[in-house]
Amino acid sequence: MRNSLVGNLLFLCVFAHASQSLAQETPSSSPPPSIASTAGNETELLSRLLLVRAKTVYLAVRLEPEAREGPKTPARREKQALEWLDLAVYSETRLKVVKSRKDADLTFLLLVGNDAAPDIHVVSKEKLLVLPGSPADGDLRPLWESHWYEGEIGGYGPADSAVAEFRGAFENITPEMLIGAQSLSPQPQDDEPGPPILSADERRDALISARTVAVLSFGPLKRKGTLFESFLVGDAPPWELADATRARKDVEDTLRKWKRYSLAEDPRNADLFLVITVWNEMAEKIDRIQHQKLISGLKIYRGRTLFGKPQPPLWSGVESAYTGRSTKHVVEHFRKDIEGLMKQSPEKETASPARLPPKTDP
Repeated sequence: MRNSLVGNLLFLCVFAHASQSLAQETPSSSPPPSIASTAGNETELLSRLLLVRAKTVYLAVRLEPEAREGPKTPARREKQALEWLDLAVYSETRLKVVKSRKDADLTFLLLVGNDAAPDIHVVSKEKLLVLPGSPADGDLRPLWESHWYEGEIGGYGPADSAVAEFRGAFENITPEMLIGAQSLSPQPQDDEPGPPILSADERRDALISARTVAVLSFGPLKRKGTLFESFLVGDAPPWELADATRARKDVEDTLRKWKRYSLAEDPRNADLFLVITVWNEMAEKIDRIQHQKLISGLKIYRGRTLFGKPQPPLWSGVESAYTGRSTKHVVEHFRKDIEGLMKQSPEKETASPARLPPKTDP
């Protein structure tokens, strides 16, 4: 069963070509193109969010001219490449494959060509292009593209390596970089102002005065486990494994019950945006099942015109649980802190400015 990532929006990215490795199906020695390799203007920021939040994908194969000359028929090459691409998406991501491009958030286009190995026999070279899902007029430049990978014609390796590179591009970038709250460059430039430093009063006022929130969730991109795998090979049950889609739902459900904030889809239309990040840490083994501790980290940022700009979080917290309820726990922690601030009288605030609890980074 295929599972999903998270979905909607558009992107332009840096394209990288590199020299091919040989039939060992490993990437070239040059660094892979980064999902967040360019400075964060609004178009690029929204494009990164499209890639992060995508749930569905349409698969396509395009043969380069030399691949149509053989050694297999074009129809055979296309069919095998599409089958391996489908398997790679299932193994490496949570994207759900759909049959119509108009129903897809993204399109994976696998380019297939021929190349010669050192012993002169013909091998396949393959490259993945990631495009917007629905057909569009005009600009159809890729949102992202992989290196070329080589392998035997009709083999699984090149397609799997290309999709794995796509997954790895996300895993090497923090959520703070993807949403623009943290600069993409390791060191700030001389002419680049640093994030504003807020006082405790300013942070408190921003949290209390907010009326609308947007929720973004991040987590592992590989498919989550199943009960069958748990019983068969002793993997952790699926409710213990990090799932960004489920985490977002848990946050939004808790906020609806609270009835303090209205939910917005776009952080540019929200006073605050909540970034929930989920991951796993190995826990104890009980009988033959290797359980996982689910960790949820929550950070609260200012939205609207500040979305996509470097800024410190207004609030942050981390919770862990074995039952998959860590996300609900960390939102409940946030709710209690806000309600504690609301109970303070103006006189008390004047005499002693309220202090937010210490921030704890995940």
